[in-house]
Order: sequence, then structure tokens, then C-alpha cells
Amino acid sequence: MKKLFALILAALMLFACTACAQEAVETAAFEGGTIEGRVYTSTMGGFSFTAPQGYEYFSEEMIAEAFNITTETLEIESDETTVYDMYCFNGTENSSINVNFENLVLTHGADCTVDEYIETCMTSYKITFNSFEDVVLMSIEDSTMELDGMEFGCIEMVLDNDGTEFYETLLVRKVNNYMMTFTVAAYSREEMNNICSAIKAV
Repeated sequence: MKKLFALILAALMLFACTACAQEAVETAAFEGGTIEGRVYTSTMGGFSFTAPQGYEYFSEEMIAEAFNITTETLEIESDETTVYDMYCFNGTENSSINVNFENLVLTHGADCTVDEYIETCMTSYKITFNSFEDVVLMSIEDSTMELDGMEFGCIEMVLDNDGTEFYETLLVRKVNNYMMTFTVAAYSREEMNNICSAIKAV
């Protein structure tokens, strides 16, 4: 399971690192989300997520270990291209959701649209997943998804992980000069829907 999330991270970082240099644009101030009890709220992103039963939020140290990054990368003041704001995991179901904010000024440019971002993600996922013998990308489709009145760009993937189907959904929404991404992963469509239904507008 940990390897699959490492592959997702590798795919996301691949296109971020190959983005063309952009003219200097002032970046809107970033505001990190907060966790109170089982509820993560991102005022900047305009949503909240209530962790379903069995899910636990990772600390900054646990996120850093899971994604093989330093804790400094998680700081709002960091000059890294991506802020890893939240990660929530269910060890019994082996399912999770994470929320990242990519600074478009440092990668694709502030004018990058959700459709352009999705297109680049699609290409990156295909290259990355097709390069591993034990992980097969069975299907990948782009669309839109509405959650509690919020519209997201969406990529839905079905993977074969050593003979077991695994579902991965990327939800994308632009917030100021950042691209907010949700990566939802589960071994069943039912659990995927359970996670997505916990995302609410605020």
C-alpha cells in the first residue's frame, strides 16, 4: 500500500518538476487547514472533511515519513512547490485521503487551468504506472465531480495491484494561485464513495 502512494506522489511530482519557468507573479497568501477532533477544515479551500469511523489523521512527522519528505516541506512558509496539508488513513480498509496545495506560480504558472492540469496529470499517471511490472493501470478517465455543490476536475483510475483491484481518484480545484488536489484511494468503490461523501462545503 505504501508503495502505491509513493507512485502517486512520483507521478504528481513528475509534471511539477518539468513545468516551464514562469514570469514572477505574486503568490496569494497560503492558509493551512486545521484539525479539531475528527474534522479537518480548510477555510482557504472552502471545505471540511469529517473523518469516517476508523480513519486517523497523520501528524506532520507521519506525513513526512509516508511521502519520504522532510517536515520542513510541510511548513506554510516553505518554498517547496507543494504543501502537504492533510493525510487521513484507515489501516483496516487500507484506504486514505490526502489534501495538497500546489503553488502554480512555481510550477505551471498562475494562469494554468484545471483542464490543463488534469491533462498533464493524465499523461504523467500513464507514464508512471505503466513503468512498473506489478502495478497495472487498468483504466483511467477524466471527468468532473460535484461534492456538496462544489465542482472538481476529476481523474478516476482502476489499478491492478498484484491481482487485486485498487481505486484511485484525483480531485482538482483551483484556489487563487494554488491547485488544490485531493487524492482518494481505496480497495472498493463503496469505500471510495464513503470518503468522498465526507467532503462538505463551508
